[in-house]
Amino acid sequence: PAHSRDLFCRKRGQLSHSTCEDIANVTFLTSHEVKNVELVFLLLTRLVKEEGELQYVRRRSEEDHSHPALTTAQLRQYLPEFSQNEFLPRLVRLFSETGEQKLTLIELIDLYSALSRRAELKWKVTIAFCVFDYDEDGVLDKGDLFRTITGMLRGTTTSKTMTKEAA
Repeated sequence: PAHSRDLFCRKRGQLSHSTCEDIANVTFLTSHEVKNVELVFLLLTRLVKEEGELQYVRRRSEEDHSHPALTTAQLRQYLPEFSQNEFLPRLVRLFSETGEQKLTLIELIDLYSALSRRAELKWKVTIAFCVFDYDEDGVLDKGDLFRTITGMLRGTTTSKTMTKEAA
């Protein structure tokens, strides 16, 4: 039966087809994209585990169970789409249920959903606001904008020029 198959897949650490469909229904990803994110996550967690650096996270709602998680540094190292993203630590913190610099599979799926072309503009603006509100006071002020601009210019100019341009 499908139910026992779903349970079997979860025990092996893989999302079932119906679970992928359920996730696709509440994100901006297709079930195929959800499965792709899962496959990448599984490959990376195996690689990181072999290196002895795999970390685990306990969700607040599941204190008795821990989930494998990838750190910001690991995401930057192994995923080219994040390798040069200056705002990755802010994104990871935003999508991490615990606020740590690591993401579980579901949190990574949520991050990819927010970055999807199909994500609603209102959602993308909300995420951008949260990422750029460094002092988390609910206002994008001069300090937040300065940090955003210097982050965007990092690696393209000297720090003196960067400070001058950002001002």
